[in-house]
Amino acid sequence: MLKLKLPRWILVVMLCYSGASSSGCIDLQTSEVRQAAQRVSSINKMKILILGINQFHEKEGTWPDDLEAIMPLVQNDPTLLHNPLTDAQPGYDYVKPPETMTPAKGGNTIVLYQLRKGKRDKKLNVGYLDGSVREP
Repeated sequence: MLKLKLPRWILVVMLCYSGASSSGCIDLQTSEVRQAAQRVSSINKMKILILGINQFHEKEGTWPDDLEAIMPLVQNDPTLLHNPLTDAQPGYDYVKPPETMTPAKGGNTIVLYQLRKGKRDKKLNVGYLDGSVREP
């Protein structure tokens, strides 16, 4: 028998969406589920921003100076700069990579930090130039 060790919020969400009655979902820890959704939303926003950074580099031949420069490439959506996990605006700190760096070589190059109260929160996931978002 295969045993998976999943966080409680995943198990609760899986139970609620797998056809359990609504009474089976009453035990939901709302704050845990909300925080998990915010974490996922923040990661998705970071991936979109990194994609915009890489598209800018491909189009212009240089890295953008700031996240505002990529807004036309990400549908001018200013909500992308809000971090739902930390409720910070701006929610991300962009670190311009060296000009010689390419996305293919940037697997360990951090380009996005999440901000909490205006400061980098090194406990949260960071965005890498290759498009991945993971723990530092």
